[in-house]
Amino acid sequence: MARRIPVVELHFPGHDPAPDLLDRAALALDETAPSAVHEMEGDDGSVWRVFFPDGTSIIETAAHLEAALSPLGVVVRAAEMEDEDWAARSQAGLRRIAIGRVTVAPPWDIPDNPAGVVVVIQPSTGFGTGHHETTRLCLALL
Repeated sequence: MARRIPVVELHFPGHDPAPDLLDRAALALDETAPSAVHEMEGDDGSVWRVFFPDGTSIIETAAHLEAALSPLGVVVRAAEMEDEDWAARSQAGLRRIAIGRVTVAPPWDIPDNPAGVVVVIQPSTGFGTGHHETTRLCLALL
């Protein structure tokens, strides 16, 4: 039987949300130290499925987020889902990215005739895609 993992789902209203709702939700989430957020479109608006490190109390975390976000129309619910290697799945579609003369590439997308410097790195949850704005800015500065 597959392992089930706890998650918190945030269901955003599809009509007339507050203009800064997503920013306020991101700020509330930041206080809970999530390990990943998967954004999806639901039937009545967007849904964020939030993953946390092992040992996080999903019930307490959901209660904290509900207190912060339910007055804004966000429905918060603790849930479980079948464990899958979401990190590998999300990284499988990554392609190389060029920032100035530097190209960051996963092993499956190395350029044939590179111009400049190519950094080949296996993507992981800590670093390796080159797609984050901070990484791009640092590479452009170099």
